[in-house]
Amino acid sequence: MEARDHCHRRADHALGPDPTGYINYGADGRFYALVVSRDRPVPASLPPNAEEKIRLFDSMLAYTGTDTLDDEKAVHHVDASWNQAWTGTDQVRFYKLNGDRLMISGAPAKDPHARQDIVYRIEFQKVLPSGEST
Repeated sequence: MEARDHCHRRADHALGPDPTGYINYGADGRFYALVVSRDRPVPASLPPNAEEKIRLFDSMLAYTGTDTLDDEKAVHHVDASWNQAWTGTDQVRFYKLNGDRLMISGAPAKDPHARQDIVYRIEFQKVLPSGEST
């Protein structure tokens, strides 16, 4: 996942340079997204201590809900989220399909750390069921 300022000058990798995860849009109108940093910390013991919990929280995103779709954007109507501030909100995601790749960009939003408008982008590649090939 990449973050760029409104002039597309700065690229940060919010979850590291090569995060892993999934997004799924179901025929029933529901979606889910789960993305984590590849170098996510492993707690020293269970349950994680307070500092480890913060690092784990900061190394992921996850949310689910219903969606509405048009030719250029999906609106995610969030009903559950790792970040409770998103629950009950609509998250607009602009998308482009290119073969088996889906590029998703958020609308410009204020980044709480950089304190400037940021556009987050993430690219997913379709996972084929076992035994299928392209």
